[in-house]
Amino acid sequence: MSLRIALILTVLMSLLLSACNGPTKAGLEARKDAHDRMDKVNAQMTFDQAGRSFETGQFAEALRQITASIQRYDKLPEFYVLQGRILMEMHKLGPAHEAFLKATELDDSCHEGYYFLGVVYQRWSNDVKAYDSYRSAYDKDPENIQYLLAAAESLIALKQYKEAEQLITERSAYFEHNGELRHLLAQIVALKGDHKSAAILYEEARLLKTEDLQLLHEKAQAEYAAGLYGEAYETLRRTQKNDQKADPDLMHMQARCLQLMGRLNEARQMYLRVTRAKPGDSEAWRELGLLAIDIGDTRRIELAGTRLVELTPDDGYGYFFLGLHNLERGSIQEAIRLLNEATSRGSCNVMASVVLGHLYEVIGDSKKAMEACAVVLEAEPSNLYGQHLYQRLTEAPQVTSVPLP
Repeated sequence: MSLRIALILTVLMSLLLSACNGPTKAGLEARKDAHDRMDKVNAQMTFDQAGRSFETGQFAEALRQITASIQRYDKLPEFYVLQGRILMEMHKLGPAHEAFLKATELDDSCHEGYYFLGVVYQRWSNDVKAYDSYRSAYDKDPENIQYLLAAAESLIALKQYKEAEQLITERSAYFEHNGELRHLLAQIVALKGDHKSAAILYEEARLLKTEDLQLLHEKAQAEYAAGLYGEAYETLRRTQKNDQKADPDLMHMQARCLQLMGRLNEARQMYLRVTRAKPGDSEAWRELGLLAIDIGDTRRIELAGTRLVELTPDDGYGYFFLGLHNLERGSIQEAIRLLNEATSRGSCNVMASVVLGHLYEVIGDSKKAMEACAVVLEAEPSNLYGQHLYQRLTEAPQVTSVPLP
């Protein structure tokens, strides 16, 4: 063998031996990066499948798929967010809480993780932590109106109305045309007791949410609470559609508006519609009876009294109405009996005692008249009827009671 050939073989052998010593450090890192990239790609594919399963309500399959994704690649916060959402839908709030926390630990800017943490805390009735989480989500993504609304609603749950109003007002310029934000602001102002301003805000929200009938209902309630009965009545009329059956609760509010506006005959007709739609509504029957007294409708006084005695026999209003009906008929003894039944049941004992006092005065039974007067003045010292009756009884000479007809 020549010397040249021997040298070439020696070089080749040395190269082969160096190759057998294994990859370099750089080669190992490159190989690891390649494996990581492959794991991430495969995990992302399983993640996408889990998302589709979640959207179609296949929660058990979605959980299996997202768990496989995390086992393959556990460095992406969105994997834990989806895992938490799936667990939350399966009513496993504890594990969901852990998943959302992990997402925020991996990436502090993960606004979705903080938002869903807020949802978990809200379901646990921990409104303080719910607000903190929602506010963190909003601070990290201030363009997301949902996060702002959630933070404000948490402040409302904490009864921090001023802070909630301030939070929304500070950002209202950025969401000028958002009806939801204006709607929530109206609710906050109403909760603070400023119903007139709330009604204005509800109207502004309505211009942005023209099809939202619930918003109109709330606007009517704010107008009613503010004493704007005409506006409330018109707003309620706008909630009614010709092709839909009228809501008895809304008709009930309309009836109250009409009565407070002095449109008593229209109010009576509306109350009759309400009681036909809700024959078991004792409150509607009570209000109809009181209205009937104002307009002298003895037939409806009797009707309301009869229904109330049937519906709420432990309440005094039914007996009170029937007592007045018998008084109108001239059945004094029956009227006194029924009015005493009313006073023994409370609720309307002042009104019933006023009438009883006058009845006893008329028949000359000053002692019982004074007893009835005492009931009135003890409950309402400033009651003018009671004061006038007391004055007449104390100034008039004592008269022996006369027999009842």
